[in-house]
Amino acid sequence: MWITKDDEVERFLLLHMLRGGGSLQVLDTPIRVWCKNTLVRALEEGKHRAIRICHRGDIAAQVQAAERLLEESLAAFGAFEREAQAMVGRLIREEALDAYFRTLVPDPTDGDPSRARAAKGDLVRLFETGKGNALPSVRGTLWAAVNGVVEFIDHERPARTPEGGDVRAQRWTSAQFGSGAALKARAWREALALLT
Repeated sequence: MWITKDDEVERFLLLHMLRGGGSLQVLDTPIRVWCKNTLVRALEEGKHRAIRICHRGDIAAQVQAAERLLEESLAAFGAFEREAQAMVGRLIREEALDAYFRTLVPDPTDGDPSRARAAKGDLVRLFETGKGNALPSVRGTLWAAVNGVVEFIDHERPARTPEGGDVRAQRWTSAQFGSGAALKARAWREALALLT
């Protein structure tokens, strides 16, 4: 689907044969699966939407469930597309952008605010120059703000690891299942609130 004439978000249907159980797992995902890591990510991200079709029992009912999943997936992608296009159609002023980022990364009530301020500085930089945000159809929009947040969480947000730990793996885990995933969901909700 095209958010703008320059910015495309792809959608995929994942069919995954489960070992041992003899069942087929089906789910919609925006993740292009091309290795085990992306498979794990897509399966975890979509586990609440997935259906399993077993090679036993009422196959007709399972096929109907798969058809319902496809219909729901198309409706969900349609809703996402409409919301994203509304965001790309909304220019965001500096004051509103600052308020948006302060909502997502507030200064601590007690303690040193330097980490929060550095994160907000990174968000502003990614809003302006992040991947895809310099496109003429995206620059300066609410969509660019959301993209900046997602890029920060997925690729730049500092991650705490035990000594010798893998920072990238910890960042990925947080971005998919932990505080990073929660922050991305909150960024989307706050952006939707700015549209109303």
